[in-house]
Amino acid sequence: MKKNFFIFFLLLSSLSFSKEAIISVMGKGSVKEKPDTFEVIAVVETQGKDSKVVIDENTKIVNSTLDNLFKQGLNKDEIKVTDYTLDQRRDYTDNKELKYFASNYILIKTDKITEAGKILQTLNESSVQNIRNVSFSISNTKDLEKKAYQLAYNDAKEKAMAVAELEKLTVSPKDINFEYIHSVSPQMLKQLSVADSNSNSVPITIAENVEISATVRATFYLQK
Repeated sequence: MKKNFFIFFLLLSSLSFSKEAIISVMGKGSVKEKPDTFEVIAVVETQGKDSKVVIDENTKIVNSTLDNLFKQGLNKDEIKVTDYTLDQRRDYTDNKELKYFASNYILIKTDKITEAGKILQTLNESSVQNIRNVSFSISNTKDLEKKAYQLAYNDAKEKAMAVAELEKLTVSPKDINFEYIHSVSPQMLKQLSVADSNSNSVPITIAENVEISATVRATFYLQK
């Protein structure tokens, strides 16, 4: 077989001291689907000695960024401003001078995945300091998760049958435990720093597929 897998046999004794052989195996299954959602986090950071100036500058950048995103075609439901912070601490990159630091996170989640490059460019041109967690995902994974679990169970059953056939035995299900479901959403860029560009779109490759995988542990009776 192409894949290695671990198999172990357990013998159970009943009150009448009869024995039944069982086999427990792990099964894996995965499905792939085209993404329909684009997500990114933009971080606006400002600093300075005067807290009012720092706050005003941060607010100005955030508002300007939102206006530019709306002009890009995004709507309010696709944008959230969150995690605002203002704190005072020493700037160890500037002679340990005591400064105020303000930050705001702009969360973007949209189905306009073909506009991903233009959205990133808009953020770049809006004086956003950092762009993080650029990713493509699937908005509704319920049916895909169900299919992944079905494939995982079939995989487990095939493994059990492969061993049973060696002793000319058949298998019947005893217990099935759903271990976990995992979605792998390709992250095209973990962090994008502000960069000057004459282009109106940041070069980015849209993920072709998002993979959803499932694992089950299944126990079968071995019967003659």
